Amino acid sequence: MDLLIIGTTTESKGTQLERFCQRLFEEFGLLNSTCNVVKKGGSEYDVTAEKVLDTESSLTIPVMAECKAYTTPCNMNHWLKFLGKLHQLQNTNPKAEGYFVALSGVNGNVWGNIQDMNDETVHVICKDNLIEYIKKEYKLSDPNSVRSHIGFYTNRFVDTCDIILCNNQAYWLVRFNATDYSILSADNAPISEIEFKEISMALSSKKFINYIDLISEREKLERFYFIKGLIFCIAFNNYAPDENTLRTFLSKFNVDITVEEIKTVLLTTEYVSHKFPIRINFPACKVELLSYILLFPLFGETLTSKLYQDTIDEELLEEILVLQGKIILDVDKRKECLQILKFSASALSNVIKPDGFIVNSLRNAHLFQINRRSWVNQQAIEKFYKLLIDGMEKDFSNQYYQKFALMLGVKSYNFHRKFTVNDNSDNCISIESSPRIQFCQVDNLPGKPTISIVSMVDTGQGI
Repeated sequence: MDLLIIGTTTESKGTQLERFCQRLFEEFGLLNSTCNVVKKGGSEYDVTAEKVLDTESSLTIPVMAECKAYTTPCNMNHWLKFLGKLHQLQNTNPKAEGYFVALSGVNGNVWGNIQDMNDETVHVICKDNLIEYIKKEYKLSDPNSVRSHIGFYTNRFVDTCDIILCNNQAYWLVRFNATDYSILSADNAPISEIEFKEISMALSSKKFINYIDLISEREKLERFYFIKGLIFCIAFNNYAPDENTLRTFLSKFNVDITVEEIKTVLLTTEYVSHKFPIRINFPACKVELLSYILLFPLFGETLTSKLYQDTIDEELLEEILVLQGKIILDVDKRKECLQILKFSASALSNVIKPDGFIVNSLRNAHLFQINRRSWVNQQAIEKFYKLLIDGMEKDFSNQYYQKFALMLGVKSYNFHRKFTVNDNSDNCISIESSPRIQFCQVDNLPGKPTISIVSMVDTGQGI
């Protein structure tokens, strides 16, 4: 990780470092921290402060700092000038301390001299120390968190994450390659246009060529994903047997998407034909197809299409159960699970990738006695059901989804959770092992009975 201090001139960069050093002294608990001090006799100090030795007698010693924001390591000339200023200060107080703050560190000769001196009144702060101080002072997160936040705005690969110090503020500099870069605030958010203009004035046009606006990039990425989802909606419903039919569909669908955009994105979309008519190309493994489809928005029209519903079948369920470590379900549970997968894309998304708890439990089942292996399988089933129900609850809390659920025959639904504290005893907590759900298909005529189509009862087993 690198640290860049931004300024239009070398002097302005030094001023930035001096201001931070002043804040650093205050963080150290030093008093009267001041920049650009001229002492009697003409000695100039970048930063000065006072260190309290005895709080009762208010006894203090002077502290000074020499700040170098150079892009190359400081040499012996810089070091000796610093020592000269410190010795002048120590003429008035032998206990005076000095800090040599060097952005790019020091060369070998200087470092050797520092080691030989072994002087407790002399302190050296270089890049790595500065980075740690800046991260703490401005509450910066770690680079991995920055990379994670970048993934929300773009699918570009992040090459490096460095820190910028500009106008007494810290920023993240994210480079994608030798030319493309972006800048985030200390809290990992894209900076405003005004902030970028202020910072860009001090950036070298040779090193910083192409600024990536992450907000705009996010909008493009969302549009790209939207079109991918729309393509699958078209394919599952056979909305595009030819280009003219597709154009008519887009006008009726009321989306600001052109035929040309569809055709362009189509070429990068897997599991569909890349020419008219746009159809699904089913692979041998349905899990592969649906895992890819669920990377993009799933339109309600896709979910309710006959082809999609037919795709969610016993064959797919078996693939998923094998993927999850070969869960064993009886006929009734298979029927329940299959019905949920047809209802809920989020439930499908939750179980279409291996779950560590389930897979590891079933993998280690042979370590248990034979009469305990069925219990292990039951634990796996409980976790599997929880993944299904969590996804179902997520979908049913989405108002957009509800009208499509109605088209699939879901007229009413109810989620049950149990959480009890202090149940007539000290520190008693009762938590239901997993939420259960009951779906009812209700006849529109009054007085008709309710028919339960999905009903899951708590087995009392923990997860």
